[in-house]
Amino acid sequence: MYSTSSWFFAFFVVLFFGAPSFCSDVHAAKHDWRWWASRLTLGDETRRDALHHLQLTPHLEKQLQVALLTDDKFLAFDAIAALKLHSFLPELLSRASQNNDDGSEYFYLAIDSLLETSDLKKISVVYQERLFAPETCEAARVVILDTLSRMPMQLTSSDLQKLITAKFSPELRKAALSYLRDSLLDTPRASDLAILRRLLSDPEATERFRLQALFLSSELSQQQFRNLGNIKLTCSRNFPHEIQLVCQRLARN
Repeated sequence: MYSTSSWFFAFFVVLFFGAPSFCSDVHAAKHDWRWWASRLTLGDETRRDALHHLQLTPHLEKQLQVALLTDDKFLAFDAIAALKLHSFLPELLSRASQNNDDGSEYFYLAIDSLLETSDLKKISVVYQERLFAPETCEAARVVILDTLSRMPMQLTSSDLQKLITAKFSPELRKAALSYLRDSLLDTPRASDLAILRRLLSDPEATERFRLQALFLSSELSQQQFRNLGNIKLTCSRNFPHEIQLVCQRLARN
């Protein structure tokens, strides 16, 4: 049988060593999913703690569905992405098409975080349609194009030509040029080389855009570079020396 002093000692062990855990649980109970979602970017340990409490949140998915219709949608995006809630993919695709304002790109970023290999074919078709949809905002187009660049299905050269030469935003045209670069260096098509040639010889191209095209030209294989043919273009003295040499080589091709 335990003595009174033993029970007294056991009481203090529970009080002092059990209290932190109890206090932590009480502290956690004061916060809803939004508080934990806001802590997902505050370091590895804090993120793990936040994920743990989000996973324990009752009816979390229903709360996130409601949040997608409110100003809390950005916290919902973080929670959905961090928890890899793939079941939200159809709803996010639908919401993205209904929210064509300047914040719709965040829907696509959340979608991208959930994509699995089995989704790529379907998403590629949907994204190619939305890339040129008039209601899609420019920032969303940039995210869509960046995602398409990492998918096995390629844009047609005619679509790529539209993105590079049409009067889209500089950010989208830069993303299209990056897509062209990946295509030329990884899975080259003769039609893509023709796009680069037209871009280099375009008298209306800005100096900055021509510089980017020349940098791309410098990365081509010797055969691709020769296939560009002779291109007469004005090279700014502001261009780096190595890029001025590329200009001179194109003139002698």
